[in-house]
Amino acid sequence: MSAMRKLPWRKRRGLQPKPPGSKTGVIRTVIVLPKLAANKLMRRRRLKKAGIVSGAHGDIKEAVPSVTAMASAGAATARRAMPRLRWVLPSDGPVCSAGNLEVYITRDRDAIRAAQALRYTVFYDEMGARPSPVARRLRLDMDRYDDICDHLIVVDRGMDDGEQIVGAYRLLRGSVAKDNGGFYSADEYDLTPLMQQPIEQLLELGRSCVAATHRSKSTIQLLWRGIAAYLAEHELTTLFGCASFHGRDPQAHAESLSYLRHFHAADPEHAVKALPARHVDMEMVPKDEIDARRVWKAMPPLIKAYLRLGGVIGDGAVVDDQFGTVDVFVTVAMDQVGSRYYAHFDKRTDG
Repeated sequence: MSAMRKLPWRKRRGLQPKPPGSKTGVIRTVIVLPKLAANKLMRRRRLKKAGIVSGAHGDIKEAVPSVTAMASAGAATARRAMPRLRWVLPSDGPVCSAGNLEVYITRDRDAIRAAQALRYTVFYDEMGARPSPVARRLRLDMDRYDDICDHLIVVDRGMDDGEQIVGAYRLLRGSVAKDNGGFYSADEYDLTPLMQQPIEQLLELGRSCVAATHRSKSTIQLLWRGIAAYLAEHELTTLFGCASFHGRDPQAHAESLSYLRHFHAADPEHAVKALPARHVDMEMVPKDEIDARRVWKAMPPLIKAYLRLGGVIGDGAVVDDQFGTVDVFVTVAMDQVGSRYYAHFDKRTDG
């Protein structure tokens, strides 16, 4: 060994010996520096797993996480910063539009995922629905019907890429339901009365969802115009679905439920009824004690829209414990829709 190697390390580097009793920094240097490098490496791995590409010096170049990557990064990371999923607009153009808002009918996988993310924000984050472990991890509202339905989406062109989907509706035609296990609402209601007409003429609407920033009359009307175009294209004559009151306690909506039962009930011979195990009687308040003006003012916008189109209400409400709602069944026969309301069902595309 050379004479230089025999010298203490501080003298080899030309440093003055440390005074007796002073704390050494050798151990701290040996441990801390590799730890910092390891932390940096782990951070880069987490960013890569989340779909965020890191540059040579740790600067973030792009942030476009996929659904599965966000799940791997963990729900806590997703809640801190979850960019909307990127997707591509359908190539055949919008069904209708108004200003920056456009309506598309799509089955594009990425667009559906973006709609599911919006639904999760509204149903679970805002309204307190109870997600499954998978839904919580992915932050997506999804079920088996998403794969067989057509999806109506409302796009705001004035917003940033990846943030443009501001409304969604799920459309399930009878011909599709017939080949895929039936309708979603059959879990709550006996749909036998509807089957008196050809199933190919039926359309089930579900998962209605609009972002909080776009809950306006113009957005709702545009949704209906998109539905109108879809009805015309597929020659559908009857639309139906469940509409909801927020909360799990029917008594909290006693007057509204009673109003619907007394003033907008379907013909008893043709009324769709809630399944016996889930049936909640809607006649809670006598007819002459109902303040119709007060009830109408507090009525959920979707139910108002159905009623304006001549919709009728089925027999019995149902508590949906997962979504935290009290559901009612609504049917609209399109041949009975008055002409004054066909503005909601207009196929024109605005320039």
